Parts: sequence; structure tokens; C-alpha cells
Amino acid sequence: MCQITTKCHVNKRYRFRSRLPLVFVFIISCYSGEALTQEESIFNKSLDELLSFELSSSATLTPTPPNKVPARTTIITSEMIRQSGARNLDELLEIYVPNLQRSKHGATGVHLGIRGIISDLDNKLLILVNGRVTNHLATYGAISERYLSMLGDIESIEVARGPGSAIFGPGAISGVIHIRTFSAKTFAGNEVVVKKGEVENFWMSEFRKTVDVNDGLSLFMSVSIDDYHGASADDAPVVYSKSSSFFSAGEHNSSASIVNDNSSRNEHIRHKVHVQASWATGEAWLRSVKAGTQYVDVRHRFESMGSFEQSKRGIGYHHITAALDNQLHYSDDLAINLRVTFDQFDVVQDADSFDVLTSPDYENTAASGESRATIATQIDAKIDDHHSFSALLEAKYGRFSESAQLVSDDPPHNIRNELKPFSTVTYGLATEYQYIPTDDWRLFVGARIDYHSLASWMVSPKLSLVYSPNIYSDFKLVLNRGTRKSEELVLRNQVDDNIAPDIEKIMSQELIYSRYLDRQKQLHITAFRYKHDLLGFLPQKGTSAEIGTMNVNGLEIEFASKAHHLDWNISHSYTQLHNFELKFDELRNQVQTAEPYGYGDDLANWSPHISKANFVWHGSENWKFNGSLVIYWGFPGAEDYTRYNNEVLMASNRSQSEGETNAFDTSARLNLGVSYSLSPRITVGLHAHNALGWADKELNKNNFYARMAGYRIEAASISASLNIRF
Repeated sequence: MCQITTKCHVNKRYRFRSRLPLVFVFIISCYSGEALTQEESIFNKSLDELLSFELSSSATLTPTPPNKVPARTTIITSEMIRQSGARNLDELLEIYVPNLQRSKHGATGVHLGIRGIISDLDNKLLILVNGRVTNHLATYGAISERYLSMLGDIESIEVARGPGSAIFGPGAISGVIHIRTFSAKTFAGNEVVVKKGEVENFWMSEFRKTVDVNDGLSLFMSVSIDDYHGASADDAPVVYSKSSSFFSAGEHNSSASIVNDNSSRNEHIRHKVHVQASWATGEAWLRSVKAGTQYVDVRHRFESMGSFEQSKRGIGYHHITAALDNQLHYSDDLAINLRVTFDQFDVVQDADSFDVLTSPDYENTAASGESRATIATQIDAKIDDHHSFSALLEAKYGRFSESAQLVSDDPPHNIRNELKPFSTVTYGLATEYQYIPTDDWRLFVGARIDYHSLASWMVSPKLSLVYSPNIYSDFKLVLNRGTRKSEELVLRNQVDDNIAPDIEKIMSQELIYSRYLDRQKQLHITAFRYKHDLLGFLPQKGTSAEIGTMNVNGLEIEFASKAHHLDWNISHSYTQLHNFELKFDELRNQVQTAEPYGYGDDLANWSPHISKANFVWHGSENWKFNGSLVIYWGFPGAEDYTRYNNEVLMASNRSQSEGETNAFDTSARLNLGVSYSLSPRITVGLHAHNALGWADKELNKNNFYARMAGYRIEAASISASLNIRF
């Protein structure tokens, strides 16, 4: 049995609630089953079949059987996406991925974190589409593919928790989210999907089609749009724990001036178009994603105005990708894959209340345009039954400017920083050697070296050992190093100011135990720890630099069972800060934790205990019922940081409270759904989102990053869908 002790430095109410996650863990530990969200085709295979075939994973370069991949991965299939009723990528990942957290932020929207690593920009993780990194490199990080309700073109999503720089290069500090789209090889026929949401108001429509052009060439097309108005402040109020001239601490603020929650930027129509041609040895695709969102600005920016009139912020983007893959098989044991990619990625961020006063001629604070070209070659060689080797060589060219004409008609500008056009070049070499001395052992040795024209060299090694004493058990030891450079705009400014850029580094160790009772039940237990040399804004340098070293320990337990009528899985994660060593003692306002200042020993923006569960019940041949529950058991680190700010720092742009503690209590998201097949080709569905809010709105709160004593309540709402295949 697993035992977890939790350290509490907060009020008695949290001390009681801190015991509840332990009950959750106890229940899990009494079973032997699976928490890994497995793709249906993999889950249905026997153990012998799992051992006999290999596939490409986001955690390896060399082809590897899925149960031998040296990492913790979650695979979300298209069927699971439909069953979840998720209205955007963030919500979907929150439902299925253990130890992943979603938090609101007034400066740049909603942020994702994994294993306690979350920041004011989504620059600690990578989002990929069909093997291509989609992150915005100049400033905003992993925003592409987000803020969209249209998820039907996705065949699967693989999420690898932990550093991924050894394969995908700089930026994969906390994890990698790899989206694989449908193609003519994986989708047949035609499909129309229509969805309508109430309370959180939206409508969405998708159309997909496959065409066989000739015997060797086929075409897949997907077109989708949505009109997302979101939830009004009546149903999704904003709550602050410190009073102002126009609201009181703890009050549910529902002013009509507060922007709708999760609404699209300026209520624009959003779209996603994907066209892909496939042939025997490769594929070419074109993808256009135009999206954006609006949110409540950080409190101190509009508070001086005396109302919520200037509290709206927004971010919008248009990302166009053209890609070519072609694979040459010289023999059964040697293959060479060539990939060429071009991206145009334009982003704008709406002006805040300060910017409106100083620059009334512009509606955008910042406009950024990126033109990127990438060429990569991967060689996969199987030397014999015991040795295999893969190598990836990649070169990238990027051109950055203030022009964002794909998104905005505003003249090119950046209110806060003059952005003169500039270019960067990056070269990367990744290698991996897999050695299988016996049936019981596998050794993975890999590394990636990257050179950036503004940031110099980055090295990311990885060493993994897999031991399988029998077909029912696997033990995995993973030693991993991830790296990240600052954003391109920051690097350009540092070079202009003759400042040597720092490189963000994470050293991670994982011990993974997997137990396979049969193909219906599996158990996975992961113990991890990491040492993270963290980059952030450093006042002493006036730029991004290393602010300190964060040492974190954690445990993840995952269990799932697949029966004839009922599929279900459950997970619990525990993430605990060990210590945080400041780079400079005089640094007083970093927002990761208040531990260096003598206030607690928890992460300020993270729930130490996170539990997740979901199920699908096949009531009959036509009926399916499903549900999911996500519980954040409390935020003691947020309460510690708020006390530190109240008593010592007293900063208006940090967490403040007048004794209100609701923000630090348990949050929960309960979703329920039902679908009915009118015929083999027509299915209707109904979903209830954040259903606990109908009983207690406070359970649906989502805390603000860095101002964690404030939060927005996510609306309890419903949606209906119609799916037609023909």
C-alpha cells in the first residue's frame, strides 16, 4: 500500500480536507489496474500482442512497443474526445491527463501546467501537430490549437509528462502535447457535427470528407467554425479577496462590464481548416487555425479606473502550416524520413487599461508575426534484434516582425517595446540508441544538441532502463534533462543590451512501475523528482534570467478497468516542493512559492493533491452514459503566499486578501453526458458541464495565476450535439 503524508501550514479547514486525498489514494492502491488512458486499438490487444508490435511515441525516437516506452504518457482517442464533451483543448486535457492543471491568468489568458510547473506564459511545454512544434516562439509559447471548441479533426493526443527536450528540443520542460490529426488513412467517408451550448453560449459546426483521387493518392478535408460568446458574469462571476472602491472582498462580481468567460476575442468567428493528401510513402498537409479568447485583466491594471469598464483583455492568433513528409524504406531495417515545414504565425494582444490611456490610437498592445521554415531528416536503423538506432537532424529559420496582418488591421506596432524585424537560425541533432540484451531488459541512451544563433548551445541527454521480469510487470528508470531558452524577442533585446542569455534547465528522475493483470486492468505508479533552474523576470537585470532552483518530489497513481459494459479510470497525483533556492537573496517578488521567505513549503500556484476520474457505461447497444470528475483538494501554497504579501511584500500586483479563504479551498469539476444512436450513422448527445455549480458555485472556481486569492467561477452549463456519418 502506498502512504503519503502531506505538510500543512494553513487553517484547520484545510487540515481536514488534506486527509481526503489520502482516502482517494487508498482506494486506488487496493486494486491492480490501469490509469493510463490507452488508445482503443492498443487497449484491446493482449499482452503478447503488445510485446510483438512497435510504434512511434512522443517519448522515443526508436520504434518501441507501447508498454516499453520509457515515460508516462496519456493517449486520448477521438472516441474519448467525443465522449468527454470537452469544449476546448484545455478542458479535454484537464479531464484525462493526471497531474495536469488549468489556471486562469489576467495577462495572457488560461495557462496549463504539468507536475507543478506553470508560469505566466505557456513556455514550459510544447504543443505539436503531426510532429511539428506549433509554439509561438517570439513571446506567447503554447497557444496554437487552443481557444477552439472544434476538436473533431483530431485522431489522437499523446501527452508525455516530464522533460521532452532530448527528442523535440528546447522548450519541453514540463511535458509534450502531441496532436495527431485524421488523414485519409485513418478516416473514411463523410461526417457532419453540430454542437450548441447554453449558459456558456456557443455554436459549432464541423465537416469532414475523404476522397480517393486515384489508386495511390487520397485526400482528407476538415473544415470547422465556431461562434463562442461564453458565459456572462451572472453565471461566471469574478471574486476577489481584497475590497476595492467598487467591489467588496468575497463578493460575486457580475457587472455587465465584465467580459464573458471563455468568449472568443471580440466575439469573432473562429475557424480550423485541415487538408491532407496521403500516398504510399508520405503525406502533405495544409492547416489554418484562427482563434482567440477574451478574459478579465489583472486587477491592479483596471482598479484605479474605479470600475470594470477597462477590465477586458484578449489575445488572437492565426497560424498557417504547410508540411511535407516522405519516407524512403531502403530495407525492412532502414528508413529515412524527410520533413519540410513552413509556418506563418501572427498574434495580437489587446491593449489593457494603461495602454488605452497612453496609446489611444491602437487597439492592440502588441502585434507579432513569425515566418518559419524547418527541414528535418530522421534515420531509423535496426541493426539486429538487439540493437536499433535513430538520428534526427533539424534546421530552422525564423523571421520575426511587428506585422500581424492575418489577425489585425492595426498598423504594425508594439506599444511597450519597439520590435524591429530580425531573424534567427537553429540547428538540432537528436540521437537515440536502444539496446535489448535479453527479453527482460531494454536500455535507451539518447541526447539532443541544439544551437541557436542568439542563445548558443543547449544539451539535453536522456538515459532510460526498462526491466520486465515477466509479461505482467514493467519497471522503468528514466533520467532526463530538459532545456529552454528565453523567447525570441527577449533574446533579441538581450543581445542588443550585451546581456548573456541564461538557459533554463531541469534535471528529472522517474521510477515507474506498471502492472498488467490482463488486457482489461492495469496499474501505473510513478515516483518523480526534479531540480529546476527556473527562468523568470529578474529586476536586477531588467530581463529574463535565472531566478532560482526549485526542487520538487511527486507521486502519481493511475488505475483503469475496461469491462463489457463499463470502462473507468481514476488517478491521484501528489506534488510537493522540497525547497526553493533563490539566485539572489534580494529577489522578493517571484511568484512560484513563499517558501524562501519563511511562509510554508508549497508551490503557490499548484494544488499538491489532484484527483481525476472518468467513466463510460454502455447502457445498451444505442445508449452510452459518461462522466468525469476533477478535484483540486486545496491550495495551501497560495494561502502561504497571500500571507507573505499581506505581511511583508504588500504588492498590488500580487495575491492579497482581507481574510477571505475560499480561493484556497477545494475546487471540483463534474461533467456528465449521455449519447444515443438513432441509427448506425446518426448520434445525438447531451452534456452537463461543471454540474456541481448548480449546487455550489464556489466548487467551480478557477484561481488566477500569481493573484491566487482571486478567482473566476466557471459556469454550470449544458451542450447538445448531433453527429451524422455518411
